[in-house]
Amino acid sequence: MSAPSPRTFVYAVLLPHPTEHRVLVQRDGDGWVLPHWKTTERHFWAAADYVNRTVRERLGVEVTTLRCLPHDPEPADGPIRRTYDLENHSPHWQPPADARWAGLDDLDRLRLIIPEHRDALARGFADAASDTIPPQRVPWARRGWFAEAVGWIRAQISGLGLQPAGPVEQERVWSISCILRAPTSTGDLYLKASPGFFTAEPVITRYLARRFPAHISELVAVEEGQSWLLMRDFGRTRLDHIPEISWWEEAVRLMARLQLACVDRTNEMLAVGFLDRRLPVLAGQVEPLLSYVVSTGRTARGALNDAELETLVGGAPRLRAMCADLAAVPIPATLEHGDYHAGNVVLQRDHLLIYDWSDGCVAHPFFALLPFLTFRSEQLPGGPEAHARLIRGYLEAWTDFAPMDRLQKAFELSQTLAALHQAVSYYRILTGVEPDALWEWETDLPYFLRMVVSRLNQQGEI
Repeated sequence: MSAPSPRTFVYAVLLPHPTEHRVLVQRDGDGWVLPHWKTTERHFWAAADYVNRTVRERLGVEVTTLRCLPHDPEPADGPIRRTYDLENHSPHWQPPADARWAGLDDLDRLRLIIPEHRDALARGFADAASDTIPPQRVPWARRGWFAEAVGWIRAQISGLGLQPAGPVEQERVWSISCILRAPTSTGDLYLKASPGFFTAEPVITRYLARRFPAHISELVAVEEGQSWLLMRDFGRTRLDHIPEISWWEEAVRLMARLQLACVDRTNEMLAVGFLDRRLPVLAGQVEPLLSYVVSTGRTARGALNDAELETLVGGAPRLRAMCADLAAVPIPATLEHGDYHAGNVVLQRDHLLIYDWSDGCVAHPFFALLPFLTFRSEQLPGGPEAHARLIRGYLEAWTDFAPMDRLQKAFELSQTLAALHQAVSYYRILTGVEPDALWEWETDLPYFLRMVVSRLNQQGEI
């Protein structure tokens, strides 16, 4: 049996004129198209470095990516089509002979060969009118932001007595962050910009870095007003690329050590800006979450079906009761990463470092293991029995608070609420991003809600 053919990706770009409300189109036979290319290489759709580099190679123009326009990321058949809105950083660049700049008044007259390009152009021209841009649009998806960020990075590099070793490059862009890489004379620095609903991430990271410097990103600077943090390169040896189970076991033990060290600091952490996801708060978030899920109905990709929705809504009292049951076990609320999985852990020589604290909160500590045991689980060495080893290795750190058999029962109970906790996090994202970015996250909320439904069905009545 032959292997399936690789999926084709079709990339198109909205390349604007540097000073006028016009966009580049290219001749294609007797019609016009946006600049585009096809590839079977699989790149993460938010990989701005790939898009920017390809445009530079094909057209000779320097650009950064503002955003990826809404699309179906996994159509049942046919190519996966991605269209990107760009910022032009080459003011003197001239189009090639087979291309021209087109304005809004040209849209009805242009014979566009690819129908999706007309919709993309219409979006681009609408965005040119600043009063139509949604207020939730992130700053890095607006023209001029990149230059401002580069200026700030350069000032920090100069203040450190370092020398730039190349241009600042955009690595990733989506609705929850923008990552820029700045080469310097002593290595790369990385800027991470966060949206308004993750505005505390820089101060959370700084707080943790001061207390656990060996295990948190080394920060160079923080700009709280912009939600920017500038950090040193911490390498790319991610845990999900490490086949030794011992390092995975160390990762769960490390998280437990950090959590235990923060047990007596929760009031301080909440004052810093960590989210409050303690069990009484989580119980209070059930109704707003379910109201949102019911109101959005069946329109989103991956939405719950009627039976799942009925189970979830009917299970609301049980979820609140489970919060009370778990609170009765004497495990204190403490540090919770919020997205702790092997892709957010890197190996540095002889120790592990944890990054990406955008969802950092005060919550039940056992919530941390749900994403760790779920995301990228196919990379977990050791087979199915490895899960049990990791859980036991983690719980051993908590035996001063309760005997192991009670901890194991509490852990089982906690994982239903951990899925609820994750659902609340994605609800927060979905209600914070602009409408054009909902497609990025709309399948994540039902993923965790289905996990809640499944566990409710398995557990029966409390």
